[in-house]
Amino acid sequence: ELYIRAGTVVAVDMLVDAVKDQLLQGEKVLIMDGKNVGGVDKIASTLCAVKMDWHLWQVGEKLDRAGKLGRHHLVRTIFY
Repeated sequence: ELYIRAGTVVAVDMLVDAVKDQLLQGEKVLIMDGKNVGGVDKIASTLCAVKMDWHLWQVGEKLDRAGKLGRHHLVRTIFY
């Protein structure tokens, strides 16, 4: 369990770096659902591992509730 958690911390940090790089190489204004959500520089500067981890958790929970998440490692705990 400890190694799985450590691996996810490293993976999220790497994902944040990759997303920031992609944002900064692309357009300077981000458009989502037809709306201008702001300058890419500002979005990239506020993106962090905590936000990315929360987003990934929410996506996983949504997929799980919809029955679309495949088999995965799961530890039953009261700590989160």
